[in-house]
Amino acid sequence: MEANVGTTITALLASLAVLRPEGLTIALVHTLFNITAIALIYPVRQVRYVPVKLAVRLADLAVAHRTVIVAYVLGLFVLIPVIGVFVLD
Repeated sequence: MEANVGTTITALLASLAVLRPEGLTIALVHTLFNITAIALIYPVRQVRYVPVKLAVRLADLAVAHRTVIVAYVLGLFVLIPVIGVFVLD
């Protein structure tokens, strides 16, 4: 959580080094998005542990069925972006 906000602050500081306002705008939106998400999600304990539970389940699936994980990775990082390129084109 802190590392996520820390990287957005780094981007915010880097955006101050250029003379274009677009970089600062994007850095501010990125920082505010992350801070708002933390403010909304962190106080709710059940929601806070959803990513941890999903990661544990995916790890258990990876141990039991390696081919499913290969399909998952290919689908997530290859198939979905390719579909996105053709649908948005």
